Amino acid sequence: MRVRRGVVAGLVAMLVVVVAMAGDVYADGSRHGKRDGKGMCDQCGGAHTAQLDEILFHKGHMILRSEQELGLSAEQVERVRAVMTEARKRAIRDDAEIDVLDVDLMRELHKPTIDVQAARSSLEKKFDVKKAKSVALLQSLADLKATLTPEQYEKLKELYRKTSCDK
Repeated sequence: MRVRRGVVAGLVAMLVVVVAMAGDVYADGSRHGKRDGKGMCDQCGGAHTAQLDEILFHKGHMILRSEQELGLSAEQVERVRAVMTEARKRAIRDDAEIDVLDVDLMRELHKPTIDVQAARSSLEKKFDVKKAKSVALLQSLADLKATLTPEQYEKLKELYRKTSCDK
């Protein structure tokens, strides 16, 4: 019986560590940390980081702000807006589902006896939703880029280089 308690206690401790590491907690209190997408800037040599959603929405807004310089057609502008709107709605739904799964997981962890299988199931569902969200954002980013012609994309990169390191 003592061995079984030790095994359960060890599993619970590992689960608590995994949950604590998985939380989106940042020093500035935001939900969006800057830990993915590390890269070096061509202009200043500095490291700039961003999450997929930040990259998508920043690029989309930059395209819309640069509509005249890029020579976008009305159809291209509408497509960019549609991609961004659908991505934003999907991200909101996914974030809400992740929050609900967190509540379920915390409820399970606060029980006197933890059902490890139920907690594990909640944890796996949470990360499945996070993965699906990332894949959807990646597809939206590809759709956004596909909206531009190669010439427009090169012009966008040039505009981005001019503004990215001036901050």
